[in-house]
Amino acid sequence: MNTILAKNNWLSELDDLFLRENVGSAYHLPATNILESEKAYTLNLVAPGFEKSDFKIEMEKDLISISTNVKSESNDTNEKFTRKEFRLKNFKRSFKLPKNTEVEEVSANYENGILKIKIPKKNQELIESKRLIEIA
Repeated sequence: MNTILAKNNWLSELDDLFLRENVGSAYHLPATNILESEKAYTLNLVAPGFEKSDFKIEMEKDLISISTNVKSESNDTNEKFTRKEFRLKNFKRSFKLPKNTEVEEVSANYENGILKIKIPKKNQELIESKRLIEIA
């Protein structure tokens, strides 16, 4: 199995496989778990407080980008906060996909504050098929 990890400054160069670009403070990027099974990779991003419509997932060649675009909260309320610690922040995370993925079959689901993106793998027989071409 391939290991797929997002890169932070303290992670090794092997982690470059899945990370290409992050926009925003590291403290505001959603934590992401990447699972691998025989048939698929699954990215789980913890992003509570968003709506499904807040997310934008784009595929470009071997790159998947997940971003949000939420409007900043208005200060035109009658509520007076003595402390306000949570707020929605826009973010963008991009991951470079391994060569053995079916980019046309990617699906996503958002439930209970977790965005789950399933990326199926290509049939292993097709990836490993190799033949010798004879020269006539």
